Amino acid sequence: MKLRPYQQHAIGELRKGFKSGHKRQVLQMATGSGKTHVAAVIVKSAVDKGHRVWFVVDNLELVEQTIAVFENHGLDVGVIQGQHEKTNYKKNVQVVTAQTITRRWHIIDKMTEYHPTFFLIDECHCQFKAHKEIKGMFNDKVIIGLSATPWAVGMSEVYSNLVIGATTKELINDDYLSEYEAYAPFTPDMKGVKVQAGDYKPDELDKRINTKQIVGSVVDTWLNLGRNRQTICFGVNIAHSEAITAEFVRRGVVAAHVDGYTNKEEREEIINGFKNGEINIISSVGVLAKGFDAPAATCLIIARPTKSLMLHIQMLGRVLRKSPCGLSALILDHSGNISRLGFPDDDMPDTLNDDRKKDQLEKKKEEKEKEAKAPKPCQQCTCLHNEFKCPACGYVPEKQHGVEEIEGDLIKIKQSAVQKRNRDTAKSEKQEFYSAAIGHALTKGYREGWAANAYRDRFGVWPNAMEKVSGSDTKEFKDFMTAKAIRYSKRREGIK
Repeated sequence: MKLRPYQQHAIGELRKGFKSGHKRQVLQMATGSGKTHVAAVIVKSAVDKGHRVWFVVDNLELVEQTIAVFENHGLDVGVIQGQHEKTNYKKNVQVVTAQTITRRWHIIDKMTEYHPTFFLIDECHCQFKAHKEIKGMFNDKVIIGLSATPWAVGMSEVYSNLVIGATTKELINDDYLSEYEAYAPFTPDMKGVKVQAGDYKPDELDKRINTKQIVGSVVDTWLNLGRNRQTICFGVNIAHSEAITAEFVRRGVVAAHVDGYTNKEEREEIINGFKNGEINIISSVGVLAKGFDAPAATCLIIARPTKSLMLHIQMLGRVLRKSPCGLSALILDHSGNISRLGFPDDDMPDTLNDDRKKDQLEKKKEEKEKEAKAPKPCQQCTCLHNEFKCPACGYVPEKQHGVEEIEGDLIKIKQSAVQKRNRDTAKSEKQEFYSAAIGHALTKGYREGWAANAYRDRFGVWPNAMEKVSGSDTKEFKDFMTAKAIRYSKRREGIK
């Protein structure tokens, strides 16, 4: 396969990293960017140089997908997973499941003649058990982690360098990924839902989200907006996903549910049926959130609220590949995740997490700031914004109550002028604005956080991907401060 320019650039940056002494690097490439094809080129190059390569995946579906791509590139592949038909330890390329590494390490450890000299770890943001074993036994070997969302806590403990090959924003702008339309109900009331390990507890979500009213609205909305589209759906747990599937079937739609307990033969039958169009809707909780490749899928139903940016972006990525039928992606968000965590092409973190533990006060402050600034769709004109009064039409919404009061009608989420500015402004220019805001805050003695709020006011998102460095005033920042002063003056005069 001929590599695209951004794929060639990614491989070149990895080579630079190795020359600079980084033996363990992360390659970040957005969902749909051809990450596995790039991996195949890297593997072939490593094998040609005499390496034995293990490609580590974290679920069975990815085993078969990886084999297909690697063999397309002319690689002779063995598999280390259960009693797989391609088991052959002598081959220089092995596709290995992370579960096999963690559960059978006592066996693998003795197979010294078959030990690898080069690792690629797919979905590396969620494979820390495998990391521990690999790093402990093969600390001197080359390791490349692959991920669209390498923002897990402690990533910098394993990897020393991050290479960003392609972002979702860049790939949409360059027409490699699909444009999208997003529709959303009013954000479900998540107040009081308990959190465990940084995300909402599934049993708590089930009580809040798995109701007849909401399940019914999921189906009604799809029949109204997404009918006949190949659709991927995410529920909060198995019972919720099965309830959604059953309601679709009851309404005459061909739908199926898969989970981690679905046997291999049935799972393959369902997935193949979905990919060839015999099944309209495939629903799950998490098994389709990572690495599932189905370009025919042009509609996404998100019925699973989450606090995890990684999970949010992984779910959205399932329908951003360019469709053979030419349709743009349709996102039906019944979870409030877009309002909570943003659009798929927003700026994302560009550094590895260093596992700095935050105290409770800092965490609570961040949560309050996120909640207060979360974008919400205007009830009147559908503009998504984070102000009390709609900046587009001036509408002031009435207070919303519990999730049971949601009727289920979705409204289209349009990008406001602020969000379009964020999308169209180069990252370097946004960094200059943020640095100018930090410098201004230091000069004026403002509290920490003023610059971040100024950035949010200007671009509609927090400066997560920006560096906290002070800079001098720019024309854009001066214009921003002038406009802000004029608005303040008009409010003082009572002009609406």
